[in-house]
Amino acid sequence: MPNPVRTRRQVAEAHKKVFRKRLRELAASMGARHPAVLGDALLLLIEGIYVTGQQSEEGPAQSAFTVAKLLIDASLKA
Repeated sequence: MPNPVRTRRQVAEAHKKVFRKRLRELAASMGARHPAVLGDALLLLIEGIYVTGQQSEEGPAQSAFTVAKLLIDASLKA
């Protein structure tokens, strides 16, 4: 019988790999100078939102949209 904890972890890891790849693809399609870096930065931001979003409505997650916009804008400027 498979270990359910390990199986859940494998599913989560596979999802994160696919999500990371998708963010990098989106960054490339936007014309980011360094799409892999932008994709990873957005993934780190999203992961942070998951954690800090549980703190309170006034926590740092409330700035996520602004931070994402800053990251994207900075990555698109020549």
